[in-house]
Amino acid sequence: MSSSGAYDTFPMFGRVIPEQMLSPFTKWTRRLDDANYFLFELKRAFRDCVSSPPGPVSLGISALASITQRLDMKVNLTMGYKPGFYPPRQVRTQADPALVEEAMKWLMGAEKPTIMAGEGVHQDDAVEELNELVALIGIPCQTRRIARGAISEDNPLNCGGRARGKMLRASDRCLILGLRVTFLENYGNPPFWNHNGRFCQVQTCHENFNLAMPTELELVGNMKMVLRQMIDCLKGMGIKGPPEKWNQWRQFVADAKADYEVRAAARTKDMEGELPLHPDILGRQISEFLREELHDDYIVIFDGLTASGYTTDWIKAVRSGQILDAAETIGLGHSMGMSVGAAMATNRSVPIVSFVGDGSIGIGGMDIETAARWDVPAMYILFNNSWVASDWYSKFGANWFTATGDPLKDSSACLPKIRYDEMFKAFGCHGELVENDKQIKPALKRAMDYIRTKSKPAVVNCLTDPDILHEAWATLGMGPIFTFIPWDEVPEKGRRELIEYRMVPPQFFPYLDPSWQAGLMQAR
Repeated sequence: MSSSGAYDTFPMFGRVIPEQMLSPFTKWTRRLDDANYFLFELKRAFRDCVSSPPGPVSLGISALASITQRLDMKVNLTMGYKPGFYPPRQVRTQADPALVEEAMKWLMGAEKPTIMAGEGVHQDDAVEELNELVALIGIPCQTRRIARGAISEDNPLNCGGRARGKMLRASDRCLILGLRVTFLENYGNPPFWNHNGRFCQVQTCHENFNLAMPTELELVGNMKMVLRQMIDCLKGMGIKGPPEKWNQWRQFVADAKADYEVRAAARTKDMEGELPLHPDILGRQISEFLREELHDDYIVIFDGLTASGYTTDWIKAVRSGQILDAAETIGLGHSMGMSVGAAMATNRSVPIVSFVGDGSIGIGGMDIETAARWDVPAMYILFNNSWVASDWYSKFGANWFTATGDPLKDSSACLPKIRYDEMFKAFGCHGELVENDKQIKPALKRAMDYIRTKSKPAVVNCLTDPDILHEAWATLGMGPIFTFIPWDEVPEKGRRELIEYRMVPPQFFPYLDPSWQAGLMQAR
């Protein structure tokens, strides 16, 4: 609900137009000037926000409509409204049975099949059916976004981390279930996805289909209903258990997952005792603490680039809804407000762990005060590298962004090593400062004990290495954003990282400045 002034008649609220402010992140915005239609529009708003694809809507009540009601003018709030006829449950539709049968025959004909399941599975309460399907045919299944953990990430068939890419690139047929393949999935393009393979997309609505992927079948329906159709169809085809023909493929996926976990552990072993603190070992020790101390009974919110990048693969989700993130893009500052919502939804019975960075806390940090007032049992773990993202300036912009001559003003740097732990103590939060890896688990333990006994938030301020640039800069193709700078004016440090991390994918080469083309080709 948004309050809106009548723009020409009542200027005392200024020229702020809430509908325009809210339109970028709502399904629709509507301004109501006639109070007679209030209940009718409210009913439509509630219905539309839960219809596929679910999402927020905005119904603005203008000052004219509000004042009309307060002046006791004759207003019939029920105009167009019929009480008692709001559907008592979500409308659920099946997919075309013929397409379901074709899809299952297509899937069973694969040599290296995979399943990618996303938010639709969680939203349609289809977790039980997804587990039944995966157990029936034994296909490796990776879960994404709020559906992470729908297939436990302890299950060898759920191939997460960097092993996911190895699995997807080798897969010849992939069944996509309720996952909008957008920015964080590289829009369905290589190197994450194998375009020599083929896809079957199952979505809750037509708007969610990805049109860039080589898709042979498209099905639309409620995930719970469609998965039940698939299971019944497979049983009707005589499938009683995982086919032996996929044993070698399943072992390949399990080995890829195990190999990645061994390499990740070895990688962070070498970081022990190093200063400044590397965010990778911080992510590892946090995940170990959460499993040892909370036994997977917590909710995680990912927020920020470095904070998310160095924790998402360490955290193991074991149930759907355990992981909350920024959905289809890399968001900043959302986790503080989301933690309050998560606390209310769980009646403050589940600890909430929020991973944030300097940019995140700068945008939404004051909502921690709201969390303190509402007794939210949240631990805000801050990856404090004194930068928004990381120190890109010395790598790429030091010779170019020189308006004031002060890097603190000419870049996205923050004041160094801000004591956020001390700042939020004034709100009644517990504060901890972490500067090395030996301090991590003791600080987390003290913070969690405070949360349990006081039901108040805690802020764990971890000072991390500002020089670390997460590989997401490479995998999401962020290198080309600096290509307006002539190659010779990019600092040597940055040129090395552009080459080492392959931050400019080959598909960008035709669009680069000639100096970049020559420099990159010579280096490679």
